[in-house]
This record gives sequence, structure tokens and C-alpha cells, in this order.
Amino acid sequence: MAQQLPAMFAQLKYVCFSWPNTQLLKRDPIARTWFKTHSTITTLPSALGGWPLILYEAVSTSTQGVPELFLSQQQCDSLINSLAELMGPSRARASWRDSAWLKREALIRSSAQAGGIQVRVFRSQAELEARFAELKDGDDWAATKTHWRELKRAQEVFLWLGSGATKRPALGEPKFVAVDIETWEQDHALVTEVGVASLRYLQSGKVVTEARHLVLQENSDKRNGRYCPDARDYFQLGQTVTLPRQRLARELHDTLFPSDDLAGPIILLLHDHRSDSKSLASLDVDLNKYERNPLLPPPDSPLYNPPNPSGAVPDPPPCFLLDTQRLFSGFSRRKRQSRLEDACRALGIVLPGNEPIAYHNSGNDAWVTLQVFLRLMQAPIGETADEVKPAGWTPGGR
Repeated sequence: MAQQLPAMFAQLKYVCFSWPNTQLLKRDPIARTWFKTHSTITTLPSALGGWPLILYEAVSTSTQGVPELFLSQQQCDSLINSLAELMGPSRARASWRDSAWLKREALIRSSAQAGGIQVRVFRSQAELEARFAELKDGDDWAATKTHWRELKRAQEVFLWLGSGATKRPALGEPKFVAVDIETWEQDHALVTEVGVASLRYLQSGKVVTEARHLVLQENSDKRNGRYCPDARDYFQLGQTVTLPRQRLARELHDTLFPSDDLAGPIILLLHDHRSDSKSLASLDVDLNKYERNPLLPPPDSPLYNPPNPSGAVPDPPPCFLLDTQRLFSGFSRRKRQSRLEDACRALGIVLPGNEPIAYHNSGNDAWVTLQVFLRLMQAPIGETADEVKPAGWTPGGR
């Protein structure tokens, strides 16, 4: 059987999703048109001669044991030659990444447990798309096991900290703080708005929540609206406050690094932390003081309540950072990055009175980020990462 198989293969998802985004071609209008008519899930079959379409199902070393679909080198060369008729052979070949090729022998070895390389004959678009979706579910499921574990640990810690204020006074009053930052669309180094939403468990047994919308005075003339929606004037949970940079930075610092005697562990929540982390740093917020391991320490860890010798100056409360986008990935079992709006829609989060949420107002976005977190903390996700498998997926596709 091995002698009848092609010598080289390329992933179908590379041909349809990565190749069109090659730096050399993705801004070229001629190339974009060609890819739409030759290299999508719906146009590829016609470009390769129509039905039936022969593809290959195998496991590569990059898919965590989950099968996926491959094209032969001959099929890929046919596509490259077709592109070369428009772009020229050297440019078309340069757009293809050499590392996309996988040798037959390596693919057979990595696919051994799944029965080796399987020849798949698809006779309709519906059949192809159904199998592609099944395999993608399996890939997402395997790739998000880590995110599931992070979510499971966060649920355990949330429950433990929530009861800690009344049961373990030495722990202090735990606080969960969501922050969202809006920047100017023409220069993302310029912060225009900061949203803060928090939940604190008091030792009295009460739970205190707050949502704030702060506008940076020095940049208040910088408005979005061309590339990013402008919702600055639509804070739906209170009054907007405009502050000079120094005062705003101080407010943030006092929120994220409280100095009161009852302050307990603080968990900072960001939805896709990368850009907001940079913006916080520009406002002199030192996130290096926050533990960034997405897997929180287990309940009862001394990290939540470090020992403090009698008479010593109290240490600042321990700080941890969580990304709600990663936690939502652990819930949805989809490895793609989900927008805040998508997470809210999936979790059924709405404003009081079912008023539509004005996203891209940092105060509203901070509040819904906190709500996403709270909803995820109560979501049933099973006891193990493999308790429920995606519908229609079986290892090896058999």
C-alpha cells in the first residue's frame, strides 16, 4: 500500500488557510481572487478536476494524535502551476512554504496508531465539509485540553476563595478585577478609555461589585469611529469620569494593588491580555507583580496567604492574572480566539433589562468580562478533559 501512496503530502488546512496568507501574496488583489476561486474548501474540488475527489487522512506530529486531511504533492503542484499562470512561476513557487511538505515515511510513522495513511474518496461537497468539520472538532478538542484544565482549576480556586473571607479571616478579602482598555485607532499607544469592574468578598459575608468608566483627559479629543466603533458616550452602568493621566494611573494602581489591611488575593481578568497588558504598562501599572501562569495554584496553596512573621511589615496581597479568552476556550473547546461579544452571546450575558450591550466602551467591556468570568466559574464542564467528546468524532475516523 505504501508504494501506491504519494511520496509527499501537504495539509489541506495549509492549502486553504495558511498559503493564502503568505506575506508575499496576501495583499495582492490578483492572488486574492485566485485563492477564492481555487483554494477554499468549496472551490478546491473544481480546481482539482471535480468529483470524486481523492484526499488522504493521516496524523502528523503537529496535531496531537488527531487525524486531518492531506493533498498529494501532485495536487498541490497543479494548484501552484495554476497560480503561476497569473503571477509567474518564481513568485508562485516562492509563496509556497517548503516546510509544508511532509514525507510519506514520516506521515506513516506518525499515523501508525490511527491505522496509517487512509485514502479518502469524497463524492460531494457535503461529504467533504462534514468530514473536515468532524476532524476540526477533534483537533480543537485535543488542543484545548490545557485550557480546560486551567478553567477547572479556576473554578476550584474561585469556590475556595469565595468562602475564604468568612471561613479563613487570615486570607483577607479576595477580589476579582476585570480591566478593559480602549486606544486610539490611529495610534494604539494612546490610551483613551479605561474600564474597571470588580467583585470583592467581604468578611462580613457581603459581596461588593463595582463598574467604572474612566476617560483619559489628555487624549479625550482622540475619537474612534473609522476603523473601530466609538462607544465612549454609552457607558451603561454608571457615570463616565474624565481624569488626568496621573490621577487615572493612581486610581488603577490603588485598585490593582490595594494597601488596606483586609485586602486578600487579587485576580486580574483580561480578555486577550496582550494589548491590554501593554496599555497598562503605559499607564505605569507594573504587571510583573502579577503571577501570569494561566494555571492557578491549587486551593490551600500558601501562595494565596504567604506566612508573615509577627511584627513584620505586611506584604502586598498576592496577585494573579487570568485571560478570560483562554478560559472560554476551555469551556467551548474551540482553540480559536473568541471575541468578547461571542463569549457573551454563547454564555447568555445581557445587561439588566436586556438592553443591548454597547461594546467598545471600556466600562461596559470590563463589566461583561467580569460576567463572562463569573458565568464560566459556574459552568458544568465535567470532571475530566475527555468526559464528553465532540459529536461525530472518533479517533482515526473509523
